[in-house]
Amino acid sequence: FLPPPYEYQLRRPPLCRPAVSLTSPSPGMLPHKQPLATRLQPSQPKCAKPSGAFMSQRRAAKVASDPSPVSTMPFSTSWASVSGDRTCINTFSVRNLGCGAYGWKLPVFGIACLVLSALCYPLVLPLAALSTTILVFCLLIFSTMPQQFGDTYNGFILWIQALHMAYEYVVYRGATVTTRACMPIAQLQPRRRLARSNCGLVPLSVAKAYEEEFSAAYPNILGWQVPVVPILGAACRLLSWSSPPRVADETLFAPSEDPVAYVMRVCSGIYPEVPEVWPSKHSDEALTWLVRSQVGADNIEVLADDAPERAQFGARYAVRTNCLAHCEVREGLESYGGDALFDDDWRVVAIVRQERVPHPAIEGLVTTTAVSYTPSHGKSWAYIKFCFRSSLFSLVTFANHLYLTHLLVSMNMTIATRETLSPDHPVRRFVTPFIYGNITINAWARQALVLPHSTVGRAFAFTELGLQQAWHAVRECLPASKRSGCLPPLAAEEVAPPYCSKYTQSRKQFEAAASAFAGEYLESFYPDGIPQQPSAAGEPCDEVWAWLSHLSESHGDEAAVAAVANGSPTEARDYVRRILARLITFVALEHNVVGNVGSLAQDVSFAAFSWPKGRLSGTKQLAMRQATLMCLTSSTTPYLLATPGGPNDWSYLFPATSAAQRAALAEVFAKFQASLHVLSDELDEYSASVEVAARSFPDNFGMWVTNPRYMRTAVDI
Repeated sequence: FLPPPYEYQLRRPPLCRPAVSLTSPSPGMLPHKQPLATRLQPSQPKCAKPSGAFMSQRRAAKVASDPSPVSTMPFSTSWASVSGDRTCINTFSVRNLGCGAYGWKLPVFGIACLVLSALCYPLVLPLAALSTTILVFCLLIFSTMPQQFGDTYNGFILWIQALHMAYEYVVYRGATVTTRACMPIAQLQPRRRLARSNCGLVPLSVAKAYEEEFSAAYPNILGWQVPVVPILGAACRLLSWSSPPRVADETLFAPSEDPVAYVMRVCSGIYPEVPEVWPSKHSDEALTWLVRSQVGADNIEVLADDAPERAQFGARYAVRTNCLAHCEVREGLESYGGDALFDDDWRVVAIVRQERVPHPAIEGLVTTTAVSYTPSHGKSWAYIKFCFRSSLFSLVTFANHLYLTHLLVSMNMTIATRETLSPDHPVRRFVTPFIYGNITINAWARQALVLPHSTVGRAFAFTELGLQQAWHAVRECLPASKRSGCLPPLAAEEVAPPYCSKYTQSRKQFEAAASAFAGEYLESFYPDGIPQQPSAAGEPCDEVWAWLSHLSESHGDEAAVAAVANGSPTEARDYVRRILARLITFVALEHNVVGNVGSLAQDVSFAAFSWPKGRLSGTKQLAMRQATLMCLTSSTTPYLLATPGGPNDWSYLFPATSAAQRAALAEVFAKFQASLHVLSDELDEYSASVEVAARSFPDNFGMWVTNPRYMRTAVDI
């Protein structure tokens, strides 16, 4: 296949058309310098050069026509996961530095400008001083920026995260943050309305970063809060002015090139821990592990006996991602979607994709049609599995993680608590560890993830229209039981799934521990329940009713609180208990399920946020964008698992009115931690390699996502 005829930008009338030779990229060439396919290099004599339009057409033709180099790899090949090595030295290690896409040109240019500024200093003092300051700042940033292979935005984000990690190492004298050090009672702010920023396409808002109450969660110098988030937001908007790079300009991995080693060579010093061990990543069994014991566990649907998939494929379980199939994607990239179907024994039997095709009747309109794939499809089956893994990873990151956990649950809970509950209110004191740092985290998430052309817009395949379509459908992409956020249903407690797995068992244990913790705590302050009316002494209604009202409005479920208000005081207390238990489950367990995905984010041959059509891997540039997004989760939020009486014991926050109540509340906290330690030890043993090898499919995989050992008290990015 040849593109349209050559077009030239003539410097002088050519005497003849120059010969063009096809040469492969040099092995020593920098990654950001390598083209996606072969590079056109005009040979001598140089009388003209191909135009930019021709080069773009040639690259697009190669993307459309070349077979994937990755497709020659055995389908069972799996690159080993590598855990992050976060230490103070590794945060700014030499291997992370490379001046990004600018190479040696930026330092030379900067030095030349500095020399010129020095020569002009006596003549134009103010201008020279300003230009010198700006140039020194830019030179410092870009010369210490981690390698980011062609996208300055990603390099800047990595640099900021490395700087943030180094700051925390200095402030906390290591990577461990304790609750006593970062949550002093004296810094709790009075209730008041918080200043907010809208989230653009998302019909939600986040509190402005300066509303953060704990100084440990916000960079400060000698007690003065540094306006980091507004400054970084302005820099991100400046760097993200251009659209995401075109797929034709990006570079594929060679068949023998390890994508995990590729990104970890740059990001290991700021990459989070990766506890998972994958015996294989590309097999049918691995697909079951991914949906049954990993990111897809909360999206499993049990099919009814009369379901069409049951009759056609013999399927019992389904995990659906076709809700994103209608979203428009950039040219050259594959669309999202795929409903994976599993039989009673958890063997994958089919994947049904809603594929985008031209509308048969209306020219220029795109519609979707269902196409079924089964394991008998050979090489196509390997590609469809990769499409499903990538679609599931993208859906969970976009909907379950960013929208549900961060914006709908944690941000709404933070705003409601800060605006309606006094610092000494028992519910606010209970909630405080679980909303720690949420304002700073979500204000930064808005800048780096939500706004157009941010990390999500550049890493995902969506066009601007496709991103609007995805945000419009995000709520419908969530499981029905989670669309109400923190507000539980008015009926009885949620029913466990009608199937049994280690995930459902350990999740049930965690929920029971959280529910008992919240219930015993509330009984200590509301032994007779929460009254709806003012007391006989003339005291006003408890602030918890304003808190409930605020939550119901932000979650769009005002009828629930109205029904609770008409019940008994003990029913109101029980409803608050369920909200608090649900909050703990969301910010600790579910955030760990959907956010602790380092093994997926570091391997674009396992799962990718975007990938060229027909390829079994994302590009090198996408690998860096994906790893950048994962590096943002490297936070020092306190761990959930604590030792009573130790530095992470947050029971000091509980507003006890007597020594007896203080002792009782300490006992409640100790009981909760004992339950978590029992669950953690059980899952450590369950995930040991010897134990995993002794079990049969589908239980021959570890369980890390529900292990309290890896959970934090609050969400981080």
